[in-house]
Amino acid sequence: PPQPVTPEQEANIAAARQRAFAENAREQAIASNLRDQAMKHERAAHVANVYAAQQQAIAENAKEQAVAANANQQQLAMAANAAADATNAVAEAQQQQTADATLAEEQANARTHPAA
Repeated sequence: PPQPVTPEQEANIAAARQRAFAENAREQAIASNLRDQAMKHERAAHVANVYAAQQQAIAENAKEQAVAANANQQQLAMAANAAADATNAVAEAQQQQTADATLAEEQANARTHPAA
């Protein structure tokens, strides 16, 4: 026949149950903490991805602005070259007019005062 359970055995069984319950609660707390940490990491990764996308957009915008600024610089340089060409053409025309006027004056003087 089975032996009756002694109070000491009952105490040992109750203590073992308490230890198992405490161990289970500890494992659940660890799992919950790990889930919380994983969610925090996921949120941090999402924030980092959003920030990276913003930085990429800023870089693209800066690149486009640099391209536009370079085009503007080229247009300004072309305009400056055209202005310089026009200034040179005016100067050459003035020199030619002066030379023509001088020649005409010399020819007029030669007609009115022929060499002896």
